[in-house]
Amino acid sequence: MNKEEKSIPNLFSYATSELSQDAFFAWLMQWADSSYKELDESLHVVAQNFIRLLLDDNNFETKKISIKKQWKNIDILAEINDDTILIIEDKTDTSVHDKQLERYKNTVEKEYKGKNIKCAYIKIINEPNLVKKNIESKERYKYISRRDLIDCLNTYKGENQILKDYLEHISKIEEATQVYKTKPISEWGNDGWKGFYKALEDAVNDEEPKWEYVPNGTGGFLGFWWYFRKIPEGKIYLQFEEKDDLRIKVYHADPISTHQDFRKKVCNIIEKKLGDIKPDRLGTGVTMTVAVIRDIDIKSKLINLKDFIEKYEKIVDDIASELNKNVIAS
Repeated sequence: MNKEEKSIPNLFSYATSELSQDAFFAWLMQWADSSYKELDESLHVVAQNFIRLLLDDNNFETKKISIKKQWKNIDILAEINDDTILIIEDKTDTSVHDKQLERYKNTVEKEYKGKNIKCAYIKIINEPNLVKKNIESKERYKYISRRDLIDCLNTYKGENQILKDYLEHISKIEEATQVYKTKPISEWGNDGWKGFYKALEDAVNDEEPKWEYVPNGTGGFLGFWWYFRKIPEGKIYLQFEEKDDLRIKVYHADPISTHQDFRKKVCNIIEKKLGDIKPDRLGTGVTMTVAVIRDIDIKSKLINLKDFIEKYEKIVDDIASELNKNVIAS
């Protein structure tokens, strides 16, 4: 490799913890203070834009700012212009727990009575849309995504290596997430599957689809499940498992091994509609895969993803309808 081609070591390839990211955000926000404008105007401008993003106010002008880290366990607490208090909760690989966002807000409201209190939640790692929905609607925090950060930091026109390193760091995560659009499934990796699942969230007819890592004896998988439809004593739904196939699953209130007639009935209905697409082995627990649509070539379905998804949602509706009809008839 030529000297000109050798990449520059990136600080954030080593500073990967939430505390390191907290330090970057605190450092950047401090540059919004008017006293630093003449020292580096380009950093000052992007810092102003960053605070506007956090406050969800495009017209906000930061004149002075004071920052505390880990005050009362809050990642970052900023006092801006003497009248605005900003709570920032920063997450990388971890998630919200133990009502911490509500607790932080209550703590600050008691300490800073009469101040304008704002809250922001920053997440650079992929997570389901349902998390964002809960953060904004239930917790009343402004949700800042990796894409939001990239768009904000891309306005920077200067040469500060710390900021450029951080932008490169999160841009690489974004590139790994979007790889599902251009590369074969075998090269997607964990982030690529998360990117596909986020595209699925917009395509499925379900207000609260779910995806997360599912541990099991064979190493686990990143699963995406949605379109739960009621059937006798349970539900039928659709699921992806990091493979080029789509699964129809059944949940029953009791272990399915104790309901052989029920299992046989479900499999017979599916065989009539889709042919013999039973899995290699039928499970016996409360959840069971009853059909596997193999080799669906997900990549080719991306252009008309919604049409592809609706086809199998309709099949699930038909199966549920027939199972429920049989119960009524009996």
